[in-house]
Parts: sequence; structure tokens; C-alpha cells
Amino acid sequence: MTRKKYPREWTKETILEIFRDLDRHFKEKNRPVEILTIGGVPIVLQGFQNRSTNDIDLAPVRDSELFLKACHEAGIPGQIVTLCSTVDFNDVDAMLIFRGSFLKVFSVSPGDLIKLKLERFRKQDPEDIYSIMQKTGVTFEQFFQWVKEGRSYYIGRESEYLLSARIVVERMFPERLSDFKVVFPPP
Repeated sequence: MTRKKYPREWTKETILEIFRDLDRHFKEKNRPVEILTIGGVPIVLQGFQNRSTNDIDLAPVRDSELFLKACHEAGIPGQIVTLCSTVDFNDVDAMLIFRGSFLKVFSVSPGDLIKLKLERFRKQDPEDIYSIMQKTGVTFEQFFQWVKEGRSYYIGRESEYLLSARIVVERMFPERLSDFKVVFPPP
């Protein structure tokens, strides 16, 4: 695959251009490819945030290795995210966010995006969570259930995970903070 110069920060239009270019590449190889994206790409393509990203994060399922190889040949930054404890990538509701003739790009559900971003909770993750919640109408009960489920699978310092969740509750459901603290008291 030939290298093409893409902008350093990718908008929705840039991401779609990259996917169309990769679709042509896989068409030339006569190889259908399906990937499951997480991170910034689905946030931007689904319109949860009007922001940019600069790489493609993939779940370690489907044709991620083949796709990543094509990305590296084309100089497109990407990675397979294998460190995740709150979402089982083999058992997610996937949504189609790009369809080419040979490339299909899926995203995890908005709920799973929230779980993944809550687990990491760095840089733009809090704002991404707030935007997803606002645009999809996530209720306190839904979020509370996701935190409860995630807590049982989370690998790491539980106090950090619960602090991240409490920050989200403070911002999105301040009237329910005391309900949250009853079940998940501060350390």
C-alpha cells in the first residue's frame, strides 16, 4: 500500500478518507476485512464529540492483525488494545460505522465505550463519557449498573476506578451522589 500524507489530527472527514483508502487496498487484495474499533474513532464517527483523534485503536478480534499491518504499511498510526478488563471484546454489541466494498468497521456500543473510557479515564476520556451519556440519554441507573459490573471485572486499583465513576456521577447526576456513595463509599 502506498503511503499517503494525512493530517496529524484526524477529523471525521479524514477518518472516512483513511477508511476509503484502506478499503481500496483490501479490494486490490480481494480480501474482505472486518474490524472492531474503540477509542477516538467511534467517538468521532458517531458524532459523540466534535473533536479529532490521531490513531486507530482496535479490539483484538476479527481481522485486527491484518488491518493493522495494512495501516503500518501506509504509515497510519494504529494499535491493538489488549489491556482491558471491563469489556469482553468477544461478547459485545457491535455497530457498523463504516461500510466499504471490502472493509467493514464496527464500534462497540455506547455503553461499552463508556466502560472502556471509565477504566482508562485519562486525557479526553471524561469529556467523551459525558458526551456519550448526554447524546444517548444514559440514566443514573444504567451508569450505576455498568460501574457495578465493571468493578467486579476491573483489574487494577479499585479505588481509582471508583473515583473515576464518582467524578462522572458528580458531573452528570449530582443529585444522586449520595446514593452512589452509599454503595461505593469514598476510601
